Amino acid sequence: MFIPIPENISPILKEIGTISYSKGHRAYLVGGPARDLILKRKLKDIDIMVEGNAIGVAEEYARHHNMRVKVHPEFLTAKVKGRKFIIDFASARKETYPTPGSLPIVEPGNFEVDMRRRDFTINAMAISIAPDNFGELIDIVGGLNDLNKGILRVMHEKSFQDDPTRILRGIRFSARFGFTFEDKTLEYLKRDIDYLKVVSRERILRELEFISKEGIEGIRVLKKHHIHAVLNLCTVEDKILNKIIEFSKKTGINPEKSLLGSLLICTDDFPLSSHMHKNLNLIKRLGTFNIIKVARIDEDYLPLLYAYIENSEEVVKFFTVRERISPEISGGEMIKLGVSPGPEIGKILEEIMVLRWQGRINTKEDEIKYIKGRLNAR
Repeated sequence: MFIPIPENISPILKEIGTISYSKGHRAYLVGGPARDLILKRKLKDIDIMVEGNAIGVAEEYARHHNMRVKVHPEFLTAKVKGRKFIIDFASARKETYPTPGSLPIVEPGNFEVDMRRRDFTINAMAISIAPDNFGELIDIVGGLNDLNKGILRVMHEKSFQDDPTRILRGIRFSARFGFTFEDKTLEYLKRDIDYLKVVSRERILRELEFISKEGIEGIRVLKKHHIHAVLNLCTVEDKILNKIIEFSKKTGINPEKSLLGSLLICTDDFPLSSHMHKNLNLIKRLGTFNIIKVARIDEDYLPLLYAYIENSEEVVKFFTVRERISPEISGGEMIKLGVSPGPEIGKILEEIMVLRWQGRINTKEDEIKYIKGRLNAR
């Protein structure tokens, strides 16, 4: 069976396949990109597996196009950032896991070993990019059949023990494609779910970020399989999720950071960025609407604020007028009017913001008038 290769990537794949072939290697489009090509979905990146020296192939391809190549010899991989795609090159390899949840020990392998080390059958298909059979699908694990049936099936019964993050990847694919776990795979998931506890919180957080990008369905599938209980995540009610999406649709704000925040706002178990930590702390301490505090919350987290705060319609109003409530006068101008340098400047700016929010100040001239009146009233 041959898979049609879109015109925008065909020249790239043909060139890589030819370079590999000239070195005595065969190369394949593999993993998620192969799956998505079969599903006729648009590719974001390109994953290449070479039966041989993938780093050498990547370096030659990069040299032809005057591109930079980033090499990871310990993993037998290289990355080339092209004009339209990021291209990941990997030699066919074998992986062994010293302990559950640890990073694998990587050794050279062959095509079959490489396919059978992968997470799910739908991600263990390969499309040849060699000149003599360009576009041919190589499926040794029944991935195409599972793809057609909408099934997520692991490669072996200890797959989730080797790498528990595969459970979270399965959640992501289930949310994205509407696929269900094959019966045995679901048994393994339930049996091995506690292995997620041994994975570093950094890796778990990264997977949760990916799940949040799948939208509301990602969080729902996570809850459906009780992952939140194992990872000490918030039990997010559907009404919260629905309000996040409702506000996102009203405003056009991407909901993914708010969806991720909804999982993390009740826990301190994860190494959040200072940016996210600040926003979640502001939201959970707010309770009711306060324009000064709300103005400190970044736009990406307004859907979450809308979902959690009591008088949520105020958040909609804030979104529509937020650019008009910022004071126009500068600190230097205030000093020239007679305001003392220091904390008083910040206090007056907050007062002006409240008055703008209330509609009692609308222009810079109004601000100057207010400040003069305040100074005269001393």
